[in-house]
Amino acid sequence: MDDRSYFVSKKRDKGGYAEPQYPGQYWKVNSNLIIDGQENLSHIVTFNDGGCVYGMTLTGSPGYYDYVVNVDAQGPKGAFSGSGHLRFTDKSGDSYELSIYSSTRSTHTVRYNSNDPEIVKVEWWF
Repeated sequence: MDDRSYFVSKKRDKGGYAEPQYPGQYWKVNSNLIIDGQENLSHIVTFNDGGCVYGMTLTGSPGYYDYVVNVDAQGPKGAFSGSGHLRFTDKSGDSYELSIYSSTRSTHTVRYNSNDPEIVKVEWWF
């Protein structure tokens, strides 16, 4: 089984978004996200002042929430540099957001429940 999901990115002013490379090939549970052929996303998912995402994984989660997106990232550096923001939209149409403000690289998480947990779109902005 391939443990990666392949998306392609589209740039926007102050951010961008990524959707499946092939129709219906969503980001599946227990897989890493690949965008534009890259597993290291630090040059694709970027924020202002050096903030970026290095990688993302979608897994199942025991407990109250059934699913978790793990994001290896760091926020913008410097006073008043703000935050980096991510939005994940699942197959049911529900969206989940994450703000990354610490300039120290660490793992950030979004936990959610869904009847259709596969992610169909990832957006980022600052």
